[in-house]
Amino acid sequence: MMIMMRRMLIVAMVTLATVAYHIKSVGETHHQACLQLCVGETEPGIGFVPYGRDGSYLQVNTTRCGFLDSSKVNIQTSLHGEGWHWKSSGVASIYSPTASSFRVYLLNHKEITNTTEFAEKYSWYVQYQIVGRVC
Repeated sequence: MMIMMRRMLIVAMVTLATVAYHIKSVGETHHQACLQLCVGETEPGIGFVPYGRDGSYLQVNTTRCGFLDSSKVNIQTSLHGEGWHWKSSGVASIYSPTASSFRVYLLNHKEITNTTEFAEKYSWYVQYQIVGRVC
């Protein structure tokens, strides 16, 4: 019995800090052909807004990904930096996803007294991977 492997064509589009891949394979349905993987990261230390007493949020712009429908996106995120980001939680919890953005909230350990100051000083940034529909 011969196993046939699907050939895949990956077309990469690079725009600033965002890379989008259209993944197509032989014999796929139209629905599958419309999926796109978009990866990127935010600018280090920029965009963190104080939220409550112990936290902050970051609104991530994903317009460059070109998604059509926010209800059909799958978002994975991680927080990076030069220090102290390991004492934050919540970056994997996605809020307010739309076709062009999403938001993450960070809850910080009591030693982090000013999130935006720490984010800037230690160059915190969010990396993301999103799969969504583009057609």
